Amino acid sequence: MEETDQISLDEDELLRSAVQIAIDRGKVSSSMLMRFFKIGYTRSGRLMDLMEERKLVTPRNERGAHEPLIGWDEFEAIFGPRDEVYKIDINQQYWKATHVFEFDYTVSEKDYIEFNRYHANHSPSGEKSRRILTLIVPAIFVIQLLIEIIGGKTENIVGMAIIYLLYSVFWVLIIGPILRLSVRMNTMFLKKNGKLPYDNEINLKFDEEFIYEKTLLTEIKMSYEKLERISVGKEGVYLYHTVISAFLIPNNAFANAVQKYDFLQFIHKKSNLPIEGIL
Repeated sequence: MEETDQISLDEDELLRSAVQIAIDRGKVSSSMLMRFFKIGYTRSGRLMDLMEERKLVTPRNERGAHEPLIGWDEFEAIFGPRDEVYKIDINQQYWKATHVFEFDYTVSEKDYIEFNRYHANHSPSGEKSRRILTLIVPAIFVIQLLIEIIGGKTENIVGMAIIYLLYSVFWVLIIGPILRLSVRMNTMFLKKNGKLPYDNEINLKFDEEFIYEKTLLTEIKMSYEKLERISVGKEGVYLYHTVISAFLIPNNAFANAVQKYDFLQFIHKKSNLPIEGIL
């Protein structure tokens, strides 16, 4: 349908389908409706307004999504019988009908920061950078002590060594919080200037041969052979496709722990990569 289709102030012919998507997925957003119905931002936004005004979905949460306020019984009381496709269990849709995992979700600032924390602590490049930053201050102090000794200024060398040691220990203890703060501050700065380093609305699909990622601005198609690491962090799953870049899937994108486990086993078999982290 085209964006120019007439939209009633009270109703929209896609409202019924939009509510079914919300109930089936457990959440709904404007960008999700744009992808499902091939409509523009104005109409999808109006559909979201209609559902919220009629108390069919919640107001937008911190992740940019709306959650359904009614179940299938209430839906059928209002709109009549649901469409046949929504009478199939969601997991059966993934495995029995299409053999595809598909996730529609919103990446929040917290998700992005948690990924960077994980990367800094658990990736080879992150660990290398962390070691360099950890050692740089003690190394400067050692060089300073050597300069003092070579210059013959040894009268207070023990006291200086103790002071430098205390400063070095303090530096080692605070380097972690400093790195986390720098990620948060950089993210806030970019967000303030309208240049987010990540896409908010993500559609991620996995079939038997390829991975498909679709955002409002980009589309990526990638074979499983291009994956480099499968990592499981505290807040989500990270599928690395370069040294520093990954498909970020927050925990709330999964319907439940069983689906998350099945998904990880699926990716493991497709990529032949080990699963790193906590299952």
